Amino acid sequence: MSSAISGLRPVIDTSTVLLILGSMPGEESLRKQQYYARATNDFWKIIGKCIGRMLASMPYEEKISTLLSHNIGLWDVYQYCSRDGSSDASIAGTSLNDFKLLRTEYPAVAKLLFNGKEAGQHADLDGE
Repeated sequence: MSSAISGLRPVIDTSTVLLILGSMPGEESLRKQQYYARATNDFWKIIGKCIGRMLASMPYEEKISTLLSHNIGLWDVYQYCSRDGSSDASIAGTSLNDFKLLRTEYPAVAKLLFNGKEAGQHADLDGE
């Protein structure tokens, strides 16, 4: 049986230019209230290589402040959904986050990067 879940608040500030969008945080990320919290997720290693910082070994708050200092933010395409476990394959009953409002409040956002196939299905958000 699928359970209804709500996503995390966006990691963004007025200097954010690039917003990386996932679908919905996994169970561990939701439990910890941290993006990409699962130890086996390579997100922090990959983004760290891109910006020349060892993000994976930093405490979460330092990871976030480092991303923001590089004008990078995080969020998800879904505000809420139903899902069994953490797999994107079982996502159903979705509601999108309010990207029009986000772009009004954070006009510096110039690029959206979709992290994964499920999130990428909403690439048309880039035109909003």
